[in-house]
Amino acid sequence: MKHLSKQHIFKLCLILPVIAVLCSFLLSPRISDTFLTLRLPPWTPDPAALLLLMILFVLPNVFPLYSLWISIHFERNQALKLFLASYFFLFFWPILLFEYRLSFFALVWSASLTLINLCLLMQQLLIRPKSMLLTLPYALWCVFLLYLNFGIVILN
Repeated sequence: MKHLSKQHIFKLCLILPVIAVLCSFLLSPRISDTFLTLRLPPWTPDPAALLLLMILFVLPNVFPLYSLWISIHFERNQALKLFLASYFFLFFWPILLFEYRLSFFALVWSASLTLINLCLLMQQLLIRPKSMLLTLPYALWCVFLLYLNFGIVILN
């Protein structure tokens, strides 16, 4: 994609994670009903706060994603694939858990999301260590989602 300017690449890096989160919540309209019927672990935010927190924790990924996209490091493509895989897993997690109520499968899915993010952190440590620090809150957020999912599986 050499024909895209750096501004277009930055906009794409900004839009991709936000659209993934918003679309996943739009495709799971029964999230509020699910929150009312399930027993939830402590520190579970309500659905609106969960959506806002997901967006807030995904936004700092814009800068590492952008810096990876424009870098010339030989591991760049692997790290970009991990970013895309992470957003793919993040997109389907609320749908699996709250829309289809597949709590155990969503637990495996969120564990996979966490492992992908750990691999992404290691890749970023090799390529650009400073940008790894911006991805760390998102990785910790994914660990919180794993906790939330594990709590739902145990309590229900």
